Parts: sequence; structure tokens; C-alpha cells
Amino acid sequence: MNLKRIAAYVAAATMAPALFLATPAVAADTAPTGATSLAAAEPVLAFKDFPTSFTPGGDWSNFSITMENRTGQTLTDFHASLLFQEGYSTKEDIKQGDVELEYYAGGRWHPVDLWFGTHRFSGEVCPQADPVGGPNSWYLNCPAKIGDLKPGDTYALDLRVRFASSAPAAKYMLTASGYIPVGSTDKYPLPVLTDRYRFTVQPAQAAAKP
Repeated sequence: MNLKRIAAYVAAATMAPALFLATPAVAADTAPTGATSLAAAEPVLAFKDFPTSFTPGGDWSNFSITMENRTGQTLTDFHASLLFQEGYSTKEDIKQGDVELEYYAGGRWHPVDLWFGTHRFSGEVCPQADPVGGPNSWYLNCPAKIGDLKPGDTYALDLRVRFASSAPAAKYMLTASGYIPVGSTDKYPLPVLTDRYRFTVQPAQAAAKP
């Protein structure tokens, strides 16, 4: 991975704990008014239909990530890094096997390899219809060809997620960084960030309480 991309992603990840303290849960933040001319010339990433709560051991929940092409060029590639940040007040870390994430391409669902750290997990979403497997699969599959996305058009990728019964009850924040080349020389662009989406994972009986 290019050093510029690594630095940008690490910066976004290290901001996450502080952002948890900035505003109350549980909703998608809205973009500030008066967007700059620079932002208007970039692709815009957003989540659609992302749930506000999950029940451990529950079924799949479907949502999507969209990319609106606000540039003046046709876009042909897509690569997004999804970061799920667990609230630091949670005593138990989420771990491998507690959650599954999949994307839909080529008529079927494909698992996303997830990496787990302290109070967080993340995954690279590169929507290949026939993804390459192996320890470096995310690198080999990224970015993914998505056809010609003309200026003004929107690309949507369907995803689904579920939390196992072993997943700890916690508050989370979800963000995504999109690395979308714009132009033939823009091989390693800086990320385009989504808004912050907050949600909870809690047992059904807890969710039912007033």
C-alpha cells in the first residue's frame, strides 16, 4: 500500500476514539453546509439503510455504500476501507468470529476479510465478482473495476453484516474511506471519507427496555 494512503487511513482511524466523545449516539452525522469547491469535485461516499442497532446472534442486516461521481471525469474503479470503532468504555474487545461482513457481486455474496485491533475491526471492500483468495487478497483485488461511472451518476454496492451471539454489547461508530483514482495519473489518491454512523450491538431484551 502506498505510504500516502497508509498515513491517511491511520489518521482517520486514530481520530475515531475522540469523535465518539464529540456528539451523542446514535445517528449519521450530516455534512456541514457550504461545502467547499474541492469537495464538490470529488467522489462522495455515503452509507444507505445502515441499521441503528443489532442483536447478537441475529440474522443478516443489509445496507449499501454509495459513491456519487461529482467529478468531471468518468470513474472506473472502487475501493473502500470500512472501519468499525467500538466505544472505549466497553470492557470486552470484539474479536475474530464475533462479526461477519459480505458484499454482493457477480450474483452472489462474498466474505470480506476483517482485521481486529483494540476496540475496532476493519475490512477492505473491493467488489470483485470473482475475488482472488489468499493472505494478500485485499491487495490483489483492489481497486475493483466497476464499469464506467459518468459524472453525476451514483454507484451502489450492496453489503450485509451480522453479529454472532458472542459479540459484546457495545456502541460503535462506522466510517469508510474510499480510494478512487481520478484521472490516469492518480494511482494512489487520498481517501474520500463518509460521514460517521453510530449504532449499537445489544441483546434483544435490552433493546426492548424503555
